[in-house]
Amino acid sequence: GVGSAVLGFTAGVNGSRVDSITIKAAATTTAGMVRFWIYTGSGNALLILEVLASAITGSGTVAEFSSEQLPANWVLASGQTIYWAPHNAEQYNVHIRGGDY
Repeated sequence: GVGSAVLGFTAGVNGSRVDSITIKAAATTTAGMVRFWIYTGSGNALLILEVLASAITGSGTVAEFSSEQLPANWVLASGQTIYWAPHNAEQYNVHIRGGDY
């Protein structure tokens, strides 16, 4: 199955940069990908990152899946957005951190 695409970041009026992305599963995961796209607003979505999510059953002694990504030189033009979606229909919390120019 495929999870729904979620808007994760919108560039400011003068453009923006992306510094880091944290992906944290909210529950048990099966093996799959978490994918990220830059949407340019002109009908073009560019796949820019795929993160392999491991199969993990969390418990009191096993942490749920998590991953920290440090994108190099991701600069978005004014109004461009980043969308993300899990390969499998599973729950993730994704935090995209950056700043406006």
